[in-house]
Amino acid sequence: MIPSAFWRWMPSLGSVSFALLLTSCLETKQEYTLNPDGSGKVRHESSFSIVRLNQNNETDNPEKALQKSIAGILAGSKGVDAWTGVSFKQLEDGRTWFQGTAYFKKLADLEIPNQNIATFAWENQGNGRAELTVKQSDGTSKLEDSGSTTGQPPRSVAGERARFEQSKPLLQAMLAKLKLSVSFTLPGEVAERTNFRSAATDSLELSIEGSKLFNALETLVGKDDSWLAKYGLDLQGKAWMDDELCGLLFGEKAPVKATISLGPAPLFNYAQEVAAARRDSEALQKRLGAVSIAPPANGEPLKSIRVVGVQWTNAVDEKLLVRPFGSREGYTLSVLAEFPGSVLDLTGKSAIISATANDGSSLLKGDQERDRRIGFPSLSADKASVIFEINLKLPGPRVTGIKEISGILQYRVAGGTKEVDLGLTSLKTGIKGTSLGASIEKLDEVEEGSHRMELKVKLEPNELKAAYLVADGGRSELRRNGYSSSNGITTFNFDSTVPYPEHGTVVLELQDKLQTFNAPFRIENLSVLGIPQPPGQ
Repeated sequence: MIPSAFWRWMPSLGSVSFALLLTSCLETKQEYTLNPDGSGKVRHESSFSIVRLNQNNETDNPEKALQKSIAGILAGSKGVDAWTGVSFKQLEDGRTWFQGTAYFKKLADLEIPNQNIATFAWENQGNGRAELTVKQSDGTSKLEDSGSTTGQPPRSVAGERARFEQSKPLLQAMLAKLKLSVSFTLPGEVAERTNFRSAATDSLELSIEGSKLFNALETLVGKDDSWLAKYGLDLQGKAWMDDELCGLLFGEKAPVKATISLGPAPLFNYAQEVAAARRDSEALQKRLGAVSIAPPANGEPLKSIRVVGVQWTNAVDEKLLVRPFGSREGYTLSVLAEFPGSVLDLTGKSAIISATANDGSSLLKGDQERDRRIGFPSLSADKASVIFEINLKLPGPRVTGIKEISGILQYRVAGGTKEVDLGLTSLKTGIKGTSLGASIEKLDEVEEGSHRMELKVKLEPNELKAAYLVADGGRSELRRNGYSSSNGITTFNFDSTVPYPEHGTVVLELQDKLQTFNAPFRIENLSVLGIPQPPGQ
């Protein structure tokens, strides 16, 4: 419920050596509409301040800074299928105002970065009933966000109390204007509830004020030794919203919970509204100066292909030990191709088939497979175009152009994602898993305050979408920092600011339902500079 940036900062009260981002003066209003299966939408409205302790040039352009802030919220949101009705502006008091409707399949997965004071969960219990609760933290932010004490002795009650006293002025200032107002329109009638208010039989309301939350924490930290010993101040990584805190906040020493008797039908057509929201996303992305991933390709022909660059390198005396452009003798074309939609990657089987000069001579370097490979493919931001190199031999003295170049671009498309538990019994150097040939090649501190796991798996780099550490009953996303790959085996580097726990495993989110398509291409009638010419010239 408290922005996690505060708890990240707590261990470093005496010295701030990094760019700290705090979301303060946060006022949020959320209006949820839920279907019986747990899918839903939320109209989210928030006013907030972004405080940066280390300023940089991005603040020189307020409009770009505002767009970047909103784009970050949308891109960083988890569990959201689509946004619609997004609007934003800078308020006269300097705060940012943001509004939009987010669609989600599962309420518990919904996270809007630096906007959620409280998150919720919906569970269908069968027999026509469902339960709505405030989602307790499962430790997902503990590795990077909570000042983990892995490998350290438990803090004393006195020490925790001293930490609170030291940080109290900042915490009080942060929470002074923090407010949440949330309402739920439900797919049925409320049968039971605690701490929720109910304005009608099919609705619930809840409100949280930062000043009241501060007073509750001050009471518990100052007077309740058992509560403080149990939770400490690393609240962001623990299930800390217990009966004691709920009693001080909402009046009942009980969980925030409601049981709903479900009605027979959904309140809205989820698929239809999400489809409409996605159709509006391109205009939104352009407004934010961002690029969205195009819909996936499905084997249709290339939309276009053209030469966009040429490098001509003559040979020089090898004894000089120098090369023009650092390259060997040759003739290289840089080619831009547009796919019918987004792709995951190009395979190693992408190759040229023929390359003929306008005097009839072949420009192919040789007959070996390596001589015909496509070089250095790089996808565009929307994943719907690729730029690559075609390496040819130097044209003869009578050549003034290229008659034709043909080839095949082989690309892959993912139809979904899946999760794979690597089955690691512990997190130590040399440990092998039970899936994907996984092994931890190295686990150590590469420099002070930076801990690295080198994880080898049988995957192509682009097949990995995300990786998660599962340990101590929690799950946290690992931060990727480079990789090395060869012959379908990749070693990924995952960095952490705190030590990795000894016991745990790693779960990978992988691109799934992969399809491979061949896209033939043919480029004809070019000058040696790659410029299109009329046939016969």
